Amino acid sequence: MQIDFEGRYSITQPAEARQMVDIIRKTAPTAKSALDATAGWAGNTVYFATAYKKVTAVEKNPKTFAMLANNVKNSKVEGFDADRVTLLNLDYMAVLSQQKADVIFMDPPWNREGEEWHKNRANVPLYLSDVPVHDIVRKIFVTTAAKIVALKVPRNFDFDEFKEDLMLYRVRRYDISNYSFLTIQDFIDRD
Repeated sequence: MQIDFEGRYSITQPAEARQMVDIIRKTAPTAKSALDATAGWAGNTVYFATAYKKVTAVEKNPKTFAMLANNVKNSKVEGFDADRVTLLNLDYMAVLSQQKADVIFMDPPWNREGEEWHKNRANVPLYLSDVPVHDIVRKIFVTTAAKIVALKVPRNFDFDEFKEDLMLYRVRRYDISNYSFLTIQDFIDRD
């Protein structure tokens, strides 16, 4: 597996990625496709491809994308099929409304302004391409047919404000390892 310094501390570990997939499958059992909006080094992507026939992995950083492509090509995870994965070297925000999937997963950067600011604050907000994640989630449900959005966030993420901003959606929180995993669903049945 190819990985850089950032990947060493931010990649989702295999047991945790499997746990996330299990939670998503129980929460949205009819889902057939997944999109990893911040694919990084494929820590989650390969496990999505063990559960779903069609997976799209989006990564905007060209160097990280090269490692992602290598890791998808060479993954030895049981049940993984690289042919199920489509790789896109793009910013997810640029393709949000064009890329459709039943499951949308994001692990937005926990750092801002080049520092690990999430470690020094309580109630940390998160952004993807300078857009607050709650706005992205709302846009996903308005512009796509997603059944579920899932997020990997630090434990000190501003969950209360996030949940309040998305009060028209079902938001669940699961604590995994040293972070939280959120699932968000529209109250409207999309089947």
